[in-house]
Amino acid sequence: MKSIIKWIYVVILPTGVTLGAINYFYNEYGNYHWFPFTLVLVALLLVWFNSLFFTIHMNKTSLLPKITVNTTSFVGVGLGIDNRANDFSWIILFPFLTIEFKSR
Repeated sequence: MKSIIKWIYVVILPTGVTLGAINYFYNEYGNYHWFPFTLVLVALLLVWFNSLFFTIHMNKTSLLPKITVNTTSFVGVGLGIDNRANDFSWIILFPFLTIEFKSR
């Protein structure tokens, strides 16, 4: 649940507001009014400061899984899931290569 909250506030919200601000500035290029322009810039800055706040205060919550790549001495292709009690991981097998994704 924490990773979903961090994903929303650190990645999705700043990206959406930045794209919205770029769209606003692009479409309103000839019609400069200082008040809406200032509001959009303040909202953009507040969202990025909020993103920085969530990044600093949720530093133990990881967004991406731990990825391990190993070489092996077999030929095969497949998928595997290891669902032990505390350590969930899934493995992709390629010829002479395994890629393992573990939750942190």
